[in-house]
Amino acid sequence: MLSRPPWISGRPSRTFEPVRVTTAWDELSPARVTEYVTQLKENKLDEEVDSPAIAVAMFQATSVFGGWRSDLDACASRYFETHVEATLMGVLPIAVGEAGPRRKVAERLVRHLACTRRDTVEAVAKQYGKRVVASVREILAVDRRFDCPNAAPSLPLTWRPETFTRPRLRDGRALPVKAVDRIGHMLAFSTLTRRYAGLDDVRAVCESRSLAELAWDMARAWEVAGADSKDQWMLESLAHLGDDEVIRRTTPALTSPYVVNVLGHVATDAAATELCTIAWRANHDKTLKPAQTPALVAAAFATIAHIRGVTVDQVHDSLMPTIPLAAPSDSAAPVSSRLMLLRAKSVDARVALDYGARTIAVGFDERLDPFVQTAGGTRLRDLPTAGVNDDHAKVARAEAVWRELQEDVAAIADVRMESLERAMVTGRSWTLERFQHAWMDHPVMRHVSRSMVWRSASGTAFRIAEDGSFADVNDVEVKGVTEIAVVHPVEMSDDDRARWSDVLLDYRIVQPIEQISRRVLRASAVSGTRFGLVPTEPTSREEIYERLRAKRFDVHLTASRACARSRGRLEVTIICDKQKVECLWLCRSGPGVAGVSLERVHSVDLSEIVHDLGVIPRPTR
Repeated sequence: MLSRPPWISGRPSRTFEPVRVTTAWDELSPARVTEYVTQLKENKLDEEVDSPAIAVAMFQATSVFGGWRSDLDACASRYFETHVEATLMGVLPIAVGEAGPRRKVAERLVRHLACTRRDTVEAVAKQYGKRVVASVREILAVDRRFDCPNAAPSLPLTWRPETFTRPRLRDGRALPVKAVDRIGHMLAFSTLTRRYAGLDDVRAVCESRSLAELAWDMARAWEVAGADSKDQWMLESLAHLGDDEVIRRTTPALTSPYVVNVLGHVATDAAATELCTIAWRANHDKTLKPAQTPALVAAAFATIAHIRGVTVDQVHDSLMPTIPLAAPSDSAAPVSSRLMLLRAKSVDARVALDYGARTIAVGFDERLDPFVQTAGGTRLRDLPTAGVNDDHAKVARAEAVWRELQEDVAAIADVRMESLERAMVTGRSWTLERFQHAWMDHPVMRHVSRSMVWRSASGTAFRIAEDGSFADVNDVEVKGVTEIAVVHPVEMSDDDRARWSDVLLDYRIVQPIEQISRRVLRASAVSGTRFGLVPTEPTSREEIYERLRAKRFDVHLTASRACARSRGRLEVTIICDKQKVECLWLCRSGPGVAGVSLERVHSVDLSEIVHDLGVIPRPTR
């Protein structure tokens, strides 16, 4: 691959008799297919549909697997890989049909899908008959290394392999520059969703660290040269050759918004942590915030979830403030490595920073913001200045650890708190094993979990005691818990809420999210198909629209959003008097729910409207 790759040594010619078969179409109308494809391209899908017609439309509308680079490569690939059987039902007749460019592209797609779903490819081929099965066997017999352009792509002026880290073979020998050029060619016609097969050979024979450093040099050279979009494959090399060490350097070294997309396709825990850092910096440093950053980060987490085959919430559960451990005596180790050593010694979500003559205790509040605790118990939001007797070198190291501690934990905390609140609203639950991994095994996450009220599958509310056991409102241990969820306050009676409020007060627990004190609205207090709400304080039309958009409402003539626990959507109509919001009329909309009483909407959905918009039921006149 490095001395005489297929685009230089030539490829075997292959022809077979075309097989004419009729595609097994579904019942979707052409208009519905066009609408779906448009939504797919714009990432605005409300539902997933298995459809050979949609697969063929996506295949024809994009240059995926054909033009080697495509803006729509990602969304098309995701559809193909998510709906494999439907894709094959539509594309196989093209792959075994008349010779031509479309057949070659379809063949490449079939080979790509067969890498992970060969059994599905063979099963669909059988549905089309024996001749198709024979043709598919020929297609799969072709080495995927031959799925490449006919000639080497042109490399940009920023490609200067003599200045990059030279990859080394596993026996320690450095590759010659011409071999590095071959790697550049492979990267140039790879995409984030489709890595050229020859790169796997390169990874097998070369030291992974040297390849990662090559990818880092390429990414830095691309950004320094102006981050030209046509050469963004140099940044994408991080997804193909990078490791956790170079991924942790991406922020703030790389500033292009496209790095968010690349991190999503890297899909490691280190990449997810960097995404948290990017989102945190965008929220806390207005000079760094591109308008699309939150949407980009959300899309990147969705990509990680797709690659891992889990939900976005499960990806968030895996986020822990952890960094690779360094040896205790390694004082020259990077700050990030020493930081994990400090955390590893902490069993109560506290760390100690060495000033030489004294030790500074660092803890975390209910939102996981770090603070300094003095000997007298006073909390400080910053490190004390160095004293005369302190070791200035150790103080400098402690300050570096403090800065990284602030950003690293805070960035992850923001994502975890949002996920925790979302779990309370949607009713998401964990098995006991997954709950322990997500909230109890790590000392920092355990610190958060002790501040929440949870519930078992039987509905018993409990908290996590200091010894890790589950205790109910009377401090009696709850046993036999197999499934755990965050209890929503509307699911409690008013008496239970008052008792839990007393428990939290007795133990001086401050909750990381608004839970027990959350304003609620029970479905039993609502009647009719429309219900009036008024702001708790004077609010302008502009302010209420801004609040609606921030709370995931689609704002047009009216504002609406999907219910978390009920069918359909809740719709808000705003009534103003002299630009001040006088009333918000709440009703339910959606297919099959028109005119249905609001009493049939889940209380959680109603309560979240009241909480998110800062409104209360309209007084009866």
